[in-house]
Amino acid sequence: MSLDAGTPMIADARADGDAVVARLAGDLTIVNAPELRVGLTKLINENKPARLVLNFTDIKYIDSGALGVLIEARKAAAKHDGKVVLTNLSNEVRGLIGIMKLDAVFVIVEDEAEALA
Repeated sequence: MSLDAGTPMIADARADGDAVVARLAGDLTIVNAPELRVGLTKLINENKPARLVLNFTDIKYIDSGALGVLIEARKAAAKHDGKVVLTNLSNEVRGLIGIMKLDAVFVIVEDEAEALA
């Protein structure tokens, strides 16, 4: 089932069993972090997913402001006993997440199929 996140920062979102899968779009920066926050909060609060799967296929850049939004989303999901799963990370994004030691905070898998298994 297709879901409306209410922001172009989320190219598309869908419910898949107990998960919500959202494909992110564009560079994730401090400039558009508030818009990303609104979309992720809406998906979490309206669906209360056990897993919020964020697909980074189209993301080549993320900065600390957007990483902060992902941490907030993790906290919001945890209030509903949910978790945030990151998929399809580029080497650059994966490297930044590793440097920030956020690979210990998020579940990171190769693709959506693995996230939904």
